[in-house]
Amino acid sequence: MAADEERRAARIKELDEQIEAAEARVQSLQYLLKVQMANALSIQYSYDRASSQDSAHEQLEKLCQIHQARNQQCLYRICAGVTAFKVADPDPNAVDQGKVLGLRFEVMSKSQFIHPFFVMLNRPWLPEHLPPPDEEVDGRPPKQDLAHFARTLRQELVCYHNRIGAIADLRRDIGITGNEGVDQEAQWLVDVSAADSEAKQIRLEWSNGRTGRVVMDADGVVKQLVVFGPEGRDRETMRALWSDNLRIEDFSGKLTQLRQKEWRRELELENEQEQERETEIFSESEA
Repeated sequence: MAADEERRAARIKELDEQIEAAEARVQSLQYLLKVQMANALSIQYSYDRASSQDSAHEQLEKLCQIHQARNQQCLYRICAGVTAFKVADPDPNAVDQGKVLGLRFEVMSKSQFIHPFFVMLNRPWLPEHLPPPDEEVDGRPPKQDLAHFARTLRQELVCYHNRIGAIADLRRDIGITGNEGVDQEAQWLVDVSAADSEAKQIRLEWSNGRTGRVVMDADGVVKQLVVFGPEGRDRETMRALWSDNLRIEDFSGKLTQLRQKEWRRELELENEQEQERETEIFSESEA
């Protein structure tokens, strides 16, 4: 019996030692796993960080190149308002062996460049559209002044878009947005728009039925002004809006002054009518 108990105790002790060794091995493996995971995560983070830095650097370099190209393009378009270039007409039957001279016109509107304008010129057709001067200069035969044509055309384009922009600013200052949800009866002016293709005439329409027409020159100076009411020409409104050397940019101020003047007049009429009604009511009560 004693021998069996000793063998059992020895067996239990051996098992306990094996369990302790296994637990120690497990702890060692867990620690090693944590170390390996930390190393793996740090390596992946370093790789991702390096990759992200390279990607950010490439993206920044690409944006810098785009910005530099944009600045160069804007600088060129500002300094070179007119650019001449040569193109070839692919038509085998084209005049002058397909030689075409192109003119590119740059115009800025509302602080940004709009789509450029192009003019294509054929040498045989130049005299028809660009006749030379009648008089000879220094005994030489007259020639077409292409540079003068390009300068004049670009000036007309710039003035045209300036007038279009001035009309748009006038609409905004008056409060005409073109929104259909706005109650037009509550507006003093219901329409301000260009009346011709050159945008040299402006159409005015009031909510009370009056209509007007403003004529300006190429530089935006008001030259003529007429206003018609239900009874014919409204000279009082014309005198209120007209002044010498009036530019279209300052015309909104004239309209604002006229609107305030008419509103004050309407308030005075309403007050007078209210006083008359009160006087009539007081007279009827005394009677």
